[in-house]
Amino acid sequence: MKLTSHPEPVSGFDWSPDGTQLAIVAPPGKAEEEKRRERDKDDGYLLGEQWRNHHVWIVTPGASAAPRDLTDGKLHVRSVAWSPDGRRLAISVAPTAEADASEDAKAQVVDVVSGHAEDIPGGDLGGSLAWSPDGKRLAFTRAFDGHGISREDLYVWDTGSATVARNLSSSLDRDVDALFWSGDG
Repeated sequence: MKLTSHPEPVSGFDWSPDGTQLAIVAPPGKAEEEKRRERDKDDGYLLGEQWRNHHVWIVTPGASAAPRDLTDGKLHVRSVAWSPDGRRLAISVAPTAEADASEDAKAQVVDVVSGHAEDIPGGDLGGSLAWSPDGKRLAFTRAFDGHGISREDLYVWDTGSATVARNLSSSLDRDVDALFWSGDG
């Protein structure tokens, strides 16, 4: 069963907690100039500028309304996770879609209604996002030393606080890559 359509490939998605909406991560449709260049086989490009930043689109499967663009495309969205109350999304963003831009990635929380985004204190290089069941904490991975080519540690942030996220896995000598909360948090 087809749930939605988008003009470009979807790189990630997450269901809202109530199951009525999808947050999808994908680039916008091609601009007329890009379509013309494809049609005319004008394949020249400036290296690093050939990708479009991915946005977060809010989709209500089965509804006739078009997907709502939640982010403005100034940053490239890498991943997304709904809060348990469905009012916020945690996202990992980078300056551009280029792979090397992940060195400047950061974790943010976005209000689903307004689209207002705030950086997570200590969320530089943040990725692999997971909300606690009560929505009071957000777990994410990031390079333990603040540099992209190093071990990924587990960080937890108390949502809404100005306190920097805490590293919970600094004593491990292994990467943390899959995050799951127990039912009781």
